Amino acid sequence: MNSIEKRFTEASTVVNNVSNPSIKTPMLSFGVKQKFIDKCSSKKDEVGHLINVQIKEKHEMSIAYDNFQREQEKCNKKYLNIQKMVKLCTRHNDEVSSRVITSIIPLHPIKDWFGRVSNFYIKIASEPTIMEYLEMFNITAKTLSIYSEELHNAQHLREVAIKEKGEAENATDKRNRAMAELEDMCYELITLAKIALQDSPQLLEQLGVVVK
Repeated sequence: MNSIEKRFTEASTVVNNVSNPSIKTPMLSFGVKQKFIDKCSSKKDEVGHLINVQIKEKHEMSIAYDNFQREQEKCNKKYLNIQKMVKLCTRHNDEVSSRVITSIIPLHPIKDWFGRVSNFYIKIASEPTIMEYLEMFNITAKTLSIYSEELHNAQHLREVAIKEKGEAENATDKRNRAMAELEDMCYELITLAKIALQDSPQLLEQLGVVVK
């Protein structure tokens, strides 16, 4: 059981058990309002819902990043193959190699990598010497165009992943705020219960209060 689940279970125990007649009756007599007890119950339900939403959003974020990384790795593998062949082709032709990027384009920052690789394909497609060499290995201008489309797709998947990350972080923030509010309500309930039920330690134990 992770931390948030443990905290929610403990808070739920307090809210659920405080509604038991044996506990609620003396609490009401002491002055605790039914409206406050109902508010605690509603907050508990809200937190339970937000926990499920956060789990869902985090799962969707994980899927989105897996999709992006899988496509980006495919694109990078194809790019590195082309890069090696271009470097091989131009190793004795300084004039051509000066017009294209023969060194490996670094993956980071990733937001720049897509555009730089796409421009690399555009440049080598305009170099007859390079294309003549690549075509011996069935890599044509059409092939490079397809690779560029795949780059755009991977870039889109990255944007989706970033969006999902933002939604997951927002869901986590909402869950955490609501959990803190619920715990504060439970703290108030328990503190009042310790006074109202001070002569009934067995009832306090039902609220998770350890009576020594």
